[in-house]
Amino acid sequence: MRTVTDRHQHLPYLEHGKFLGCRFAIPTQTVHPVVDSLIKNGVVHHGYLGVGLNDVTPDNAQFFNLTSNSGALIASVTPNSPRATQA
Repeated sequence: MRTVTDRHQHLPYLEHGKFLGCRFAIPTQTVHPVVDSLIKNGVVHHGYLGVGLNDVTPDNAQFFNLTSNSGALIASVTPNSPRATQA
């Protein structure tokens, strides 16, 4: 496993058999546009609604009288977020 620094240098994930941090994977189709934007503009802009989502379960599909348990439910709205400021 390798990680990349801000100077595009590859660093080993393990050093002398010691764990250096948390492991997670980011798809390259996500990383490349982010890196390109950082190099070109020094910043990355992401869309942000300010909502927390939950899956639609069979129980809440029945509760809300839905015909399917697919999709998502808005579980929370972050104060002062774009969604909170929309009527």
